[in-house]
This record gives sequence, C-alpha cells and structure tokens, in this order.
Amino acid sequence: MNLCNAQAASCREDNNSGGGGTLRGAFDAAPANSLTVGEVGFGPMWHDDEPTLRELYDKACQSIVRLEQEAEETKATLATWEVERGILMRELERLREMVADERARDAACAEKCRDKAAADGGWANI
Repeated sequence: MNLCNAQAASCREDNNSGGGGTLRGAFDAAPANSLTVGEVGFGPMWHDDEPTLRELYDKACQSIVRLEQEAEETKATLATWEVERGILMRELERLREMVADERARDAACAEKCRDKAAADGGWANI
C-alpha cells in the first residue's frame, strides 16, 4: 500500500536520518500517478488506461453507424423475402389452379368413360 506524498516524504526523512535507508527505495519506486484516497494511496491509478471521453464517443458513434447499417441490411433482407413470398404465393395459386383443372379433366374423362361403358352395355360384352 502506498502512502500519500506527505507521509512518504516524512518517512523518507525519518528513514534517511536513521541511516538504514531500507524503505527509501520502496517510496522512490512508487509511481507518480498513484491514486490517493484520504491518507491512503492505492498504487497506480487503474483508470489511466481507460479510454478518453472522445474515444468513448467515437466508439459509440461507430457502434451506432454499424447498428444502423445492420438494420438497413435486415430491412433489405426482409423486403427481399417479402417479394419472394409474393412470388411463391402467386406460383402456389397457379399450381393449385392447374391441379384443380387436371382434377376437373379427370372427372370429365371418368364421366365420359362411364357413359360409354353404359352405352356399350358394360364390360361384359368385350
């Protein structure tokens, strides 16, 4: 734990007067940018490595632009899917009509076959 600058200076003076000098190196090694709260220092300030307000603003702007681009891409993809859905719905309706026409032809053909079979006296005279 680092002491505040005033305490560090007083300890250095006391330590030097005793001639030992064992703590002087520890105080000299303490970084100049230490965080001091009250009378207690907490070593290097952790927020020195934090981005500046301008950097945070730039990152936020970049994020907003990126998110807007992603939103536009999503909207474009959705619009494409909606167009494709419309095309597929029309194709499905066309195929349903074709199936209905084929069923109607098959029913008409089956009716003709029954009429012809009845006119011929059935299948027994073959």
